[in-house]
Amino acid sequence: MRKTLIAVLLAAAPMIANAVPISIFQSQNQTVEGEQLDFDFSPIPAAAGNSGFIQIASGPGSTFDLSGLATERFDVFLDGFAVGRYDCPPTPSHITIATCAGSSGRNTFDLVLSFADILADFGVNVGGLIADGALLVTVDFGPRSTPGLSGSRNRLDVTLSYETAAAAVAEPGTLALLGFGLVGLGLMRRRRQA
Repeated sequence: MRKTLIAVLLAAAPMIANAVPISIFQSQNQTVEGEQLDFDFSPIPAAAGNSGFIQIASGPGSTFDLSGLATERFDVFLDGFAVGRYDCPPTPSHITIATCAGSSGRNTFDLVLSFADILADFGVNVGGLIADGALLVTVDFGPRSTPGLSGSRNRLDVTLSYETAAAAVAEPGTLALLGFGLVGLGLMRRRRQA
C-alpha cells in the first residue's frame, strides 16, 4: 500500500510552467510642440525575468517632425528613468531610430526597445519595474518637435510585450495518471475489506 501511494505521488510530480505572453497597446495624439505623453500600463501582471520589448511608433498615416535639429527629438522614460533621446537622422547625443522615414516635418518611425538592451545600455531593469503591477512609459517631445506638418495625423502608438511569471500547471496526462492511481488505490482498499 505504501509503495502504491508513493508511486501515485511521484506520478503527480511532473508539472510544466506556462508563461503567458502579454501584449498591451495604447495610443495618444500629440497636439502641441514639446508635448509629454504618458502611457500608463496598469494593472499588469509581473514579468518573467527581463525579456520583452516596448515598441514606440508613429500611428498609421501619422507623421512627426524629428528631422534633426537638437530640439526635434523625443526622450523616453520608464517610471521616471531615462532610456534615451531619439530622432531620425544622426545627431550628436541622440540615438538614431533605425526604422525612420520621411522628409523634414513628415517623419514616420518604429522604435523597438528590448528589455535586455534597456538594461545593458541604461541600467534599467524593466522586468523589475513591472514587478509592482504598473509601468509608466513617458514620451517627451522636444520643444520644436511638432505634430507633423499642417493637416497630418499625429497618433503615437506604444506597445508593451513580455511574458508573465510562470505558474506551475499540471499536464493533462499527469492529472489522468493521478486519477487512475487514486481509483486503483480505492479498488485495492475495497478488495482487502471484502
